[in-house]
Amino acid sequence: MVLLEGIRTEVRTAARRAGFSALGALFLVAGLGFLTVALWIVLATTQGAFTAALVTGALYLGLGLVLLALAGRHDRTSPQPMQMSALMEAFMVGFTAGTANRASAKPATR
Repeated sequence: MVLLEGIRTEVRTAARRAGFSALGALFLVAGLGFLTVALWIVLATTQGAFTAALVTGALYLGLGLVLLALAGRHDRTSPQPMQMSALMEAFMVGFTAGTANRASAKPATR
């Protein structure tokens, strides 16, 4: 039962994180929309609609290119293979434990 309770807690935590992440993304998109409208209004009143469209489009194009470049990066580090000494140590610990268990399980001889 303890194992199932741990799994339930993990699932509950993951669901809460997913919900908060989705809600956070929704608010980010809404905020980006309002900031875009505000930028448009400022540029359209001071520079004209053509300049407002040009600046807003260039801003989104640049942001999209940066995000695509970040998404396309490859992590150059690879996981280190397990060292042979650690593998041998694990084997010897298991072997010793098994031998001790077998020795204690033998019935006494008369």
